[in-house]
Amino acid sequence: MRLAVALLLLAAPAAAADLATGERLYDDGRWRDAAAELTPLAEAGGARAQFLLGAMLLDGGNGIVRDRPRALALLAQAAEQGHAGAMFELYMAQNGRPEGLRWAERLVAEGRRLDGHNRAQAALCAEALGVEQSRAGDPVKARAWLALSVELGRAEARSALAQLDATLTPEERARAAALAATLTR
Repeated sequence: MRLAVALLLLAAPAAAADLATGERLYDDGRWRDAAAELTPLAEAGGARAQFLLGAMLLDGGNGIVRDRPRALALLAQAAEQGHAGAMFELYMAQNGRPEGLRWAERLVAEGRRLDGHNRAQAALCAEALGVEQSRAGDPVKARAWLALSVELGRAEARSALAQLDATLTPEERARAAALAATLTR
């Protein structure tokens, strides 16, 4: 038993080094080399590796052949593990489709615990969901999503929220606020 634990501890730094190498190669635009480093990690269930490999396969280029079905599968695996970047990529890749909107909703639900770039992506998704609900004729849901977008830092959503607020009753705004509280964690 001690030998197994020792082997696991020795393997952990090697896996981390492979991920770090894969990330560096990805950042340097050496995607073919990055894919070689990241593929075993992605196959082993590493969310960050799945995300990076999925992003490369979705875009193609830099020595990688575009493979949308495999990319979406990898991104979904990473997103199911809570990877915010993968959720955003899935939303963008499936924009306007129910599956894409589902990932946008999930990303926004995680929005309050996120920071930096991922929080900005969640805010953008919340704004898009608000616009979508407005088009669908549900101003209460639209206001809930737009208010979340503003709360998450998307200043651009303020004008849409103000325009919508001008058309809502105080009761509708209160219902939207209650709904917004249920949409995030």
